[in-house]
Amino acid sequence: MSGHNEAADGRDSRYGAVSFICGGASASPVTLGAATSYGVLVGPNSTFSDTGSFSLTGNLAFGKSDTIDGSGNSNTPNEVYGNVYEDIGVTSDLTNNYLTGSVYTSYSLASAVNAVNAAAASATALSATSGFATAYQNTAISLSSSSITLNAVTSLSENVLDITSLSLNSGTLTLNDNGISGAKFIINVTGAFSLTGSSKIQVTGGERAPT
Repeated sequence: MSGHNEAADGRDSRYGAVSFICGGASASPVTLGAATSYGVLVGPNSTFSDTGSFSLTGNLAFGKSDTIDGSGNSNTPNEVYGNVYEDIGVTSDLTNNYLTGSVYTSYSLASAVNAVNAAAASATALSATSGFATAYQNTAISLSSSSITLNAVTSLSENVLDITSLSLNSGTLTLNDNGISGAKFIINVTGAFSLTGSSKIQVTGGERAPT
């Protein structure tokens, strides 16, 4: 997953849903709490595999008993501009990785996992935002070497998009604040979720995901 401006990974695949929470850091009914400091958090008992290359600005965290194959590619190594945190029981291969920070092992992520699951539950309870990404509401988004931009329509609450699946094959999904100060985005994915190739999800405009 390329995560130049990502806020967090909402839920791992065991729950059958993923929520992205991105945008301004202003008060919101959906908060990340103890998970705020992680760019991507992989839930416990999951498998994370990336043998190609990815770039993440932020901290990368792995829950209990995760299996990590982040061996990357010697020609185009994975890039993590931050720290890596591993809970107990994690099996990892992080060769061919460029890391600006440190790797912390046996690091308890229980509070962060609980916080992100609570945030995802709150996110999935929200109704889709009228007028936001109307053409994509309750559909599958599939991009192959193409891109789409979703423009915010409100700063009074989250810009919520409900989709049935997300598949990016060297595709780009851009969340644009559209000049709205404090714009926030939530994308609830109820089915399959896949990013391959040089895919990325990014936030543009004046606002950025909290770090």
